[in-house]
Amino acid sequence: MATLVIKPELNSVRYTLYGPEQDCPMEIDRLESLRGSGDDARTASAVLKRIRGLVRWVENPDQPSAIAVVGTYGGTVFTKPVIHDTEVDIELQKLVPQAPLHTPVLIELLRATRHVFPGVPVVLLFRTAFSTDLA
Repeated sequence: MATLVIKPELNSVRYTLYGPEQDCPMEIDRLESLRGSGDDARTASAVLKRIRGLVRWVENPDQPSAIAVVGTYGGTVFTKPVIHDTEVDIELQKLVPQAPLHTPVLIELLRATRHVFPGVPVVLLFRTAFSTDLA
């Protein structure tokens, strides 16, 4: 089971690929911006297709077994990992005013992930979730 971890940033996308039964990454790389001369959805899709091309040689030639996407801001709504679906998209839209730079890019990346890797479960987790229990 290969697992792909995607970490969108403001100007780049980092990804790490873990192979079957491996604790150490098989591949780590950083790709250029999600924002560019095209709209975010097309650019996100192009980045994901490039990642897919880079990981084709692993286990299943078409796609990983699971994908984890690490977001920056989940507010008080996302305090634990969730499976990405339409309801999660709706909740993410509500977070755009609180994180207007990160959240729109994340939403487009998630939608593109479902398009480029159809049928692969996408788990979404947020960096802010690690500090929600600190008080």
